[in-house]
Amino acid sequence: MRRSALYALALLTLLVALAAPSTARATTTCTASMSPLAFGSITDPGTASTTTATLTVRCDTRISLTTLARVKVRMCLGIGNATQPRTMSDGGTHSLNFQIYKDAPRTLIWGTRTGTPSALLLDMEYDVTLAGGKTQNITVYAATTAQSAAWAGSYSADYTLSTALDYRFDEPLLVLPAQYPDTCTTGGAGGGTNVPFGFTVSASVPRSCTLLVGADLDFGPHPGPIAAVYDNTTTLSMQCRGGTPWTLSLDNGKYFDSGTRRMRIDGTDSYVRYGLYHDTGRSLPWGQSAGDTLAGSGTGALDTRTVYGRVPSGQNVPAGIYSDTVTATITY
Repeated sequence: MRRSALYALALLTLLVALAAPSTARATTTCTASMSPLAFGSITDPGTASTTTATLTVRCDTRISLTTLARVKVRMCLGIGNATQPRTMSDGGTHSLNFQIYKDAPRTLIWGTRTGTPSALLLDMEYDVTLAGGKTQNITVYAATTAQSAAWAGSYSADYTLSTALDYRFDEPLLVLPAQYPDTCTTGGAGGGTNVPFGFTVSASVPRSCTLLVGADLDFGPHPGPIAAVYDNTTTLSMQCRGGTPWTLSLDNGKYFDSGTRRMRIDGTDSYVRYGLYHDTGRSLPWGQSAGDTLAGSGTGALDTRTVYGRVPSGQNVPAGIYSDTVTATITY
């Protein structure tokens, strides 16, 4: 009787061992990396500029099963600093606004797992025999906002510490297939949190200036020899993007001679001497040589400068209409 009881117990233990499901002892790790978001040169910051980057996710699994098995992974890919809008800095006091999106129409802002807007959710599944994995590429969309007053410069933002991949995976059992975990942080057989995939954002805004020439400088009609000094003014206006150093020069005209600008009656050898200056006292000549030009830095606003002209006295010349052409050049 004792021997029969022992045999029955041994048989019962064997049957229980065969019926119980056994794990396949899988180990899954996931990583991510992302290329830079580079807008390049934005020549018109008053119009939105777009770019894309590639986020690459890789999961690898080692499993004790020698038969084909399917692993399922649920992931959250979060990008922090999800302000409205995000900003790049020139390293000083100026910024350039942009935003990162999950979709091509650029309507779904990309945020974090625990915040609003939210992270990107991704499910991945793949087959494994002993070892295997899968790579998936995701397009990241970005756009600047229209900023006509943006300053010239190089802008950047560093997201090295502002990204996180959170994931959970489920492994197959001998008698049960794998299921997707409840979330990217709960359920399943294991996972990882706060896996970084840092990246950088960059853009440049080039220097820019527009020159607007005012009315002609007209000294008016005068009788007889030029016995008195004749003065008059005109203006030059420019609009330079903020942070753009500029130099404004005036050439010597068509009839310059012996250090003096001259006007001429067309088709003759009759000339009237004159000068152009950038001060009311007409002591600072305005030309194109070092020390004779006008310099400044743009602010984005319209900047108007006065050109002071003078015809000196003591010129006995024939009656007629005298003229010259002077070219203004802005260098930036």
